[in-house]
Amino acid sequence: MSKRIRSKSEYFTREMFFKSFPALLVSSIGKAVGSVADAVCVGVKMGVTGLAAVGMAMPLVMVLNVIMEGFGSGGAIIYARLMAGGSRDEAKRNFNAVIRTGAVIGILIAILGNVFIDGIAVILGASRESGVLFEALKGYSRTLLTGAPIIILSYILNYYLRADGLEKLAAVGFTVANVFDFCCNVFFVIFLNMGASGAALSTVLGCAVALIIYSVGAAIRGGSGLRLCGGIIRDKCRMRTFRLGFSSSVQYIFMMVFILTANRILLNLGGDSAVAIFDLIQNASFIILPLYEAAANSAQPIVSTYRGERNSEGVKKIFALSLASAVVVGGTVAALLAVFPRLMTLLFGVDGSLVDIAHYALRVYFLSTLFGGINLLIQLSAQACENEKIAFLIATLRGAAYTLPLLWILSRFRLNAIWWMYPAAEVMTLITALIIAKIDSQKAKVTEPVYGSTINGTVADLDALNDGIEEFCSTNGASMKQIYFVRMCVEEICVEIMKHQDDNGFIQITVVKNSGGDFELFIRDNASQFNLVEYQTKAVEESGAGLDTVGIHVIKDRSKEMQYRRYKGFNTLLIRI
Repeated sequence: MSKRIRSKSEYFTREMFFKSFPALLVSSIGKAVGSVADAVCVGVKMGVTGLAAVGMAMPLVMVLNVIMEGFGSGGAIIYARLMAGGSRDEAKRNFNAVIRTGAVIGILIAILGNVFIDGIAVILGASRESGVLFEALKGYSRTLLTGAPIIILSYILNYYLRADGLEKLAAVGFTVANVFDFCCNVFFVIFLNMGASGAALSTVLGCAVALIIYSVGAAIRGGSGLRLCGGIIRDKCRMRTFRLGFSSSVQYIFMMVFILTANRILLNLGGDSAVAIFDLIQNASFIILPLYEAAANSAQPIVSTYRGERNSEGVKKIFALSLASAVVVGGTVAALLAVFPRLMTLLFGVDGSLVDIAHYALRVYFLSTLFGGINLLIQLSAQACENEKIAFLIATLRGAAYTLPLLWILSRFRLNAIWWMYPAAEVMTLITALIIAKIDSQKAKVTEPVYGSTINGTVADLDALNDGIEEFCSTNGASMKQIYFVRMCVEEICVEIMKHQDDNGFIQITVVKNSGGDFELFIRDNASQFNLVEYQTKAVEESGAGLDTVGIHVIKDRSKEMQYRRYKGFNTLLIRI
């Protein structure tokens, strides 16, 4: 087998990642703005009581996150893999099934939330005797739950847009929505004095704006599997979708339990003030962790695509690239905020005797974010590889198995000791995850032989590539007819691609011997956009065709399957022989 040229092999991985990462980084900043908007405005207007009310309602947000990420991330991962493998109709069914399920669950939450709102406020930790705090919590919770269908659908659609290569649309919609959310917060809470209810209403309206932008943008773009259809949708992957997403979204259940437990412990230790500082740390996490999520979300659809192509080397490279990018960005921001914690306390309206305690708590928390960000990246990468066991393990360890015991133990000491549960839990989780991942990788077995290479658009590189592919096919039991046809496909298609490339042309080839005995070719290039399947067929039908055009027509006619997709700015072709 010919040796890969490392300087070329990372070209497509880097290009696809950095087409998404800047947009998703901007989106993460928008998410941070939207996430902290409620606490900032309510804290400025209502002080510690308002900040505590928003913090006590956080478990409701966790419930919505379980649903949104369970169906959204799981569905998007499966959608990306199906699209990469050529199963376009199945991918469309998956999208429709998830959207409908999310809508039904959202409507049920809205109804039940309004019926049982008093009991929900009590469960969240506020007693009826607490007066202003109880009413603020009720108002915030009722509005948030009423808007559940809009919130759930907007987040699910965002996941699917990124899986379909529309990360710029997803980023624009998400950023605009969160800026709109912040502006509404200022208007409703500070100027109209609507209190916590106004903050929740701003969140719902922001999600509505995002949903409109996503829907209009996807409709204008056309050509994807993101189309709603009528009739009954029978999707066998529905439970598989949620199970895969739940491996990561389960962290929000643990977070809900953690917040409920911590709120009660902190109320006993330091009253509303201690809960307010705890909410301040939660909001700090909404600023830092999305930066790591931006890298993970940039990598996630690429990982799913590579898995559909059985490109295991590509999966490793995209993980390394996303890890490096996340640590640089997330680590830098955390370090700056740790050095200048006053920025956070001023922003959230914390003052007086609480400032020193808040600064100490923030610095301890920021110490944990490097390890927490890496844990999050490993968790989401495992989920993208559909290894829900590893993803579930990490979510369980950092969300409950380590955090809750540490919370209980450290609460026996003074208040400042509690904040050390964050770095301790993250370090312990990282060590455990690395050990388990190492054991898991040793057990993993490659079931399908794969050959991969990236070449420049030159005839010399093409000759060497064909020699390597012929050796691979011969070694894996291909007949002479298959070997000839595979070579013909690669040569004819690469020559045609080179006509549309400039001097910096690259072509990525992945050849797979599948379990049924067929050979699958995945060909990706950086030429100008052209659909080789439709274009060349039309040329033959109109005749005037040269030998190379006839060769492409023969390939399409004799292959079992030939599909084209423009993904992340590159032409991608699937041929099954």
